[in-house]
Amino acid sequence: MDYLKIERDRYDKLLEKDPKLIQMDISDYITYLKDSTTLSSGSISTYISAVRKFYTMNDITTLNWEKIHSFEPDREKSVEDRPYTHAEIKRLIENTSPRNRAIILLMSSSAPRVGALSGYGFNPLFLALTFTCDLSYRE
Repeated sequence: MDYLKIERDRYDKLLEKDPKLIQMDISDYITYLKDSTTLSSGSISTYISAVRKFYTMNDITTLNWEKIHSFEPDREKSVEDRPYTHAEIKRLIENTSPRNRAIILLMSSSAPRVGALSGYGFNPLFLALTFTCDLSYRE
């Protein structure tokens, strides 16, 4: 509790304040995390979930969590996922073995989950890396 300058074993002091002050402290803490650290929005959300659990388990239920969450940063995308284009699928089919061609056509037409083909002896990670490497030859 370095932010509020409270000793490590004195968490009970957090419960002695008025709920409005607690709510302001949490909002200020979120602002501090956004501005003064390099934490991602997901990490900040996890920190605030722990704070919420602490107050909920200690029967402080009058906090307006909707208002508190409005101080959290917007979620940022960490990975840019997108479906393969028809041209990319065509290039994959042209540059691979008949076995992998069947796998590519099955995956592109039915969109199975990642581990769905592992039961048939296919390693999904190997296939994903193979397909990604094949597409890295973009003109």
